[in-house]
Amino acid sequence: MRINYMKVFRNFHKNSSLIAINFVGLAIVFACLLLSAGFIKRELSYDRHHAKADRIVRMTLQFGSDPVDGRIYGNDVYDVLQQIPEVERAVKMVNITTATIACRGTNRVVNDFYMVNKDFLQVFDVPLLRGHKNEALQRKGQALISESFARQLFGKCDGEELETSGIHIQGRQLAADTVFVSGIFKDVPETSHFHTDILLHLPEDGAAHAYTYLLLKHQTDIQALAQKITRLVAERELFPSPPPRVLLTPLGDIHLHSRNLREMSANGNIHYLYLIVSANLLLLVVALFNLWLNASLIFSYNRRYYQLLRLHGAPPSAVFKDEALSALAWGVLSIAAGVLAAFYISSSGYISIRLSAAEAALMCLMFLLLTAAVSLLPALKGASYTLFISTGDALKPTRFSYANVKYMLMAQYGVVMVLVILAFGVGKQMSLMQNTQVGGSEKNLLVMHEQPWEVQANNALLKTELLKHTEIEAVTTSFQLPGEALRDRVSVVREGDTEAKWMPVMVAGDDFLPFFNIQLIAGRGFAPGKHGYQAEEAMLLDWLYHQKQSKHVEEYVINRKALALLGFGAPEEAVGKMLRIEPGALLDYIGSGVIVGVTDDFSYAGLYHETTPLLIMQRSVFQHCIMARLDPRRIVQARNVFEKVWREVNPEYPAGYVFMSDVFGRMYRNERSTQQLVYIFSLLCFAITDLGLIVFVAFIIRRRTREVAIRKVHGASTSEIVGMFNIDFIRYIAPAFVVAVPVAWYIMHRWLERFACRASLDWWIFALAGLTVLLLSAASVSLQSWRAANANPAHGIVKA
Repeated sequence: MRINYMKVFRNFHKNSSLIAINFVGLAIVFACLLLSAGFIKRELSYDRHHAKADRIVRMTLQFGSDPVDGRIYGNDVYDVLQQIPEVERAVKMVNITTATIACRGTNRVVNDFYMVNKDFLQVFDVPLLRGHKNEALQRKGQALISESFARQLFGKCDGEELETSGIHIQGRQLAADTVFVSGIFKDVPETSHFHTDILLHLPEDGAAHAYTYLLLKHQTDIQALAQKITRLVAERELFPSPPPRVLLTPLGDIHLHSRNLREMSANGNIHYLYLIVSANLLLLVVALFNLWLNASLIFSYNRRYYQLLRLHGAPPSAVFKDEALSALAWGVLSIAAGVLAAFYISSSGYISIRLSAAEAALMCLMFLLLTAAVSLLPALKGASYTLFISTGDALKPTRFSYANVKYMLMAQYGVVMVLVILAFGVGKQMSLMQNTQVGGSEKNLLVMHEQPWEVQANNALLKTELLKHTEIEAVTTSFQLPGEALRDRVSVVREGDTEAKWMPVMVAGDDFLPFFNIQLIAGRGFAPGKHGYQAEEAMLLDWLYHQKQSKHVEEYVINRKALALLGFGAPEEAVGKMLRIEPGALLDYIGSGVIVGVTDDFSYAGLYHETTPLLIMQRSVFQHCIMARLDPRRIVQARNVFEKVWREVNPEYPAGYVFMSDVFGRMYRNERSTQQLVYIFSLLCFAITDLGLIVFVAFIIRRRTREVAIRKVHGASTSEIVGMFNIDFIRYIAPAFVVAVPVAWYIMHRWLERFACRASLDWWIFALAGLTVLLLSAASVSLQSWRAANANPAHGIVKA
């Protein structure tokens, strides 16, 4: 088929505004489709690089209705697994939160790496650049390090000397030891649910909290196996009654479906992908509606030309040929513009296109065919008027019928309103997260993850030296950073009671409560600590080696839920009461304390989890994490001060800090992405809808020019004419709002289910969203109707 380019461009010149709107809308939609498809492909590819991924499952235990911990403690369950024929291999991975590595005279603090048992490399695909798969990690003292970490330690990742290089490593969870590099592995892919730079050998008899993975035989029924293991665990009475339920999660489902406590990394969310797909479909529907509407208008303008063309003997295919040429030409240009826009956004690094050339080409072809088909619908419907030219009907003036357009407008505005309501609702939840989460709204909060004992011993000195500088506003320490799951519990007995209650505990440093502005509802905060680090360390050693609890009476602060758990009626009733900690855990080296204050419930571990009863104790030991609030007006100077003081206090350890906002950014990555996605798609969807509305209103005004002129002659004011057109379109928007409200409410309700702390879906969210869409749409209608109302009525009557 030979393309008549002059006819295509002549058609564009005649209908430039309509075609330009189609071009912009389709280009935007196709760019969104490309980027979204690449992101979805990435999310679905997590852990698929393992050859045995379809046979690997992660095992967890659920006790009653309690949240599921991602780890399993001890070897009892592991021993049961050895007796199950469906399980070929079992892998244990123990997370080491922090350790100090000494290599070639340099100390490094390393966070979040793993000890793994000898079957690890036989189950997971971790390609080795050096070393042998069947020999590495087979005995005590062996270590594998990543390619990038090898370059940090040795300046390179090859060479025979690396296989005999010794690394001294020690930490809270590790006895001091020298390990040898038995291999170097390629950096763990980004699309893995766990990441590490170090893998240490884990003895088979090592009892610790471990992530447990099973390699199953082919075609094993996962649900039946989970029930079988649950039954065996119950029969052997490995846990107190009632026994836990065994859960098996396929490896490929962990990233998008798992919501356990202490996940190895911030997982994605399958609902987020559903939202992306839905948003793209809605945006596509809006764009295709505008395409159909504009194509109908263009065909209406050209139909008389086609009638005359047929009158002069042109075949019926001529109608479709002209329409198809225009549709394909502008479809190709729209796709090209969309591809360029997608690659430009991808080059910014925010999101990348991860599609192969064949996948991208297939998307281009499918999109082109879809848009061409929609563009030809008016020609197919209207072709009957050009087939029989012998009748008088063929030469009658042609008019565009828009009887059904109002229903399409309702549907289109229903889509827009759903997205706008979602944008308001998601924004409210994100605001709640920022304001409710401890430390969530602060951009100037510098934090350091778990530090070694040698650093913790200098915490008091570090704080004193930092506060000498006005660039540092406040300093405190804690057992863990905000956002991390509470790690430990203690068994507490209330004064005058005999029943012990298990309670999560937060070990805090000096000024912890005022640092985070945690308000008291009764009593007071902590008094300055009476014992320094060395004194408390002596108490801890007495407890570890001689089982001798200190007689020191410390101070406690509890929250409102702990108040109820301990049986107190009012906050004031708890103040001054003694609590005794039952022996049995590491924190029990001080055996009793007095409640000095009660706080309201606050979110420390994150908004995914319900606020729990909490016992806060102020101590000098176990202050793993350091936090400093910097002067927001002098962030750069404050960082320089912090680094300078750190080097003076801890010269042997680098200052590896981050900002709390970055920690929360990773923690709530999905929620922030959801917010941005909804904002972007609601804006794009409304923009495309409004462009279509502008064109359609212009067409309606053009058809009603005589009516407007006559009304003006008979004394109608500009405001009355503007109001007339607005009322017509409000009738379309109002039913769309009625339908959109329950749909948006249901979607928001399902999305909020994952949060323990949820924003309320107040009526004003829906009202404000509807009012926003109404006002912006009315502005578009009013602008054009105002121009028509102020035109010379004589011109309108003559033109009509």
